[in-house]
Amino acid sequence: MKGNKKIILGCLLFITVLCTVLIIKGMGGSDNSSTGVVESKEISQSGIVSADQKEETKAAISSSGPGEAEVSSADLRKKENTSKKASAKRNNDHKKEPKRTKEPDKAADRKADNKIDKKTADLSSARTRSPKKNAGSQPKPQSTKNPEKSTQAAAPASTQLPAAATGATKQEKKECSFTITCQEVFSHMDKLSESAKKVIPQDGIILNGTFAFEEGETVFDLLKRVCKEKEIHLDYVFTPLYSSYYIKGIHNLYEFDCGDESGWMYSVNGKDPGCGSNKYKLAKGDQVVFNYTCEY
Repeated sequence: MKGNKKIILGCLLFITVLCTVLIIKGMGGSDNSSTGVVESKEISQSGIVSADQKEETKAAISSSGPGEAEVSSADLRKKENTSKKASAKRNNDHKKEPKRTKEPDKAADRKADNKIDKKTADLSSARTRSPKKNAGSQPKPQSTKNPEKSTQAAAPASTQLPAAATGATKQEKKECSFTITCQEVFSHMDKLSESAKKVIPQDGIILNGTFAFEEGETVFDLLKRVCKEKEIHLDYVFTPLYSSYYIKGIHNLYEFDCGDESGWMYSVNGKDPGCGSNKYKLAKGDQVVFNYTCEY
């Protein structure tokens, strides 16, 4: 029984496979038949068209004479050739036709032109504002029309410089000799105090030299300045009655240190000026002497 069942199942499988194969073949045949029908339709249509064309040409030939038939066929050929040439030209024109570019923006061009105009205006203004640079880069040629005037104008400039230099050298310093001495004390040593003996120099000259002074300086101004520079002791007092300064002591040597008539006096060029030292203005070459005297 089991063997029969297997045989039956195998037969069924075989039958099903055959059925499927037949069905598939039937579907393929129907497709081919449909395509064949379409192709036959197209062939029949083309045959009809060609037959119509032939009938038209035959009718044209039969209606016209032999010469006219030849002309009409030639015209048809010409028309065909012209149509082919026109189509070929269209294709070529289509190929050769350049790509259309966008029209330039007029507003952008105007803006660019305005920018260029502004730049040129700025450059021209900068050139006008800085004429020195242009003058330096492109020096003007010297004019030869009036050479006499140019030489005359240059001559005073050359002569003025040496004049200024000579004027500066001509300004000489104003100097005078200045001496501070107490040599007269040596003839009155019996009257000299013990404290004064310690400050008196061996030669009796406290200061001697030539010193410069400025215009308008007085003897008293020179005395103060020189004593300060040389670190020499100076003691003085202002007397309102005579509106002058009285010299009390120089180099720690005071009045009355060598008797009741001793003290400091000054002279200019060997003479008594007759005024206070703050009232006598110095002159070039003066010989000023401050002398400590023991007898007025």
